[in-house]
Amino acid sequence: MKISPSIASSDILRIADEVMFVNQYFDDIHLDVADGAAVGEISFGLKMCGRICGLASVPVSLHLEVLHPLQYVEQVKECGFDMVFIQIDCLKNPKEVLRIYQDYQIPAGINISNLDLNRKELGGLLDMAEHVLVNTTYHNDPRQILRNDMLEYALHLADGTRNKVWVDGAISWDVVKKLQGSAIYAAVMGRGIFLNKDKAVENRKSMSGNCVGKQQI
Repeated sequence: MKISPSIASSDILRIADEVMFVNQYFDDIHLDVADGAAVGEISFGLKMCGRICGLASVPVSLHLEVLHPLQYVEQVKECGFDMVFIQIDCLKNPKEVLRIYQDYQIPAGINISNLDLNRKELGGLLDMAEHVLVNTTYHNDPRQILRNDMLEYALHLADGTRNKVWVDGAISWDVVKKLQGSAIYAAVMGRGIFLNKDKAVENRKSMSGNCVGKQQI
């Protein structure tokens, strides 16, 4: 299972050092671009993402948490992300958005939140997207509490489909240990990495027989 540190939880004032740290010890760097409309937060923009991509020697994944993702397709293409997850819970026609991103030859998948589970077109979206990012917290939950129902959904999806399933939201090392041996493809971690980086490296090295991998997406 890949471990993907979410750079939004790092020390943004020391971004180059934080990227170098991820390059050395982890599999992927995960970026969140949020516009304050699709979700209740505003993060850094695609210009910063481009700089991070230039520093990264591991694959870079992007979670695009914006209300109008088609406004950014050219910039996203230029950044050259290894994987882009489009948040669909705010979109009226997510299939069209995903198709356009893929037509631009952007490796695009979808993000599923608790708001998406009853969408009629979800099955068709899963057929279009090889990679799927499942939020394991509820949409706009200010407490960011891990929800077991969403974790179980991710596990069920990973077991029952061809999709490569990522989990993201309040993922701790205890959760990672429980997921080892499952069909989950990747775990996105923020605070679990950057609040104690020495402990994070120790935990990462203890996985997979002391092997710190840099798998390709």
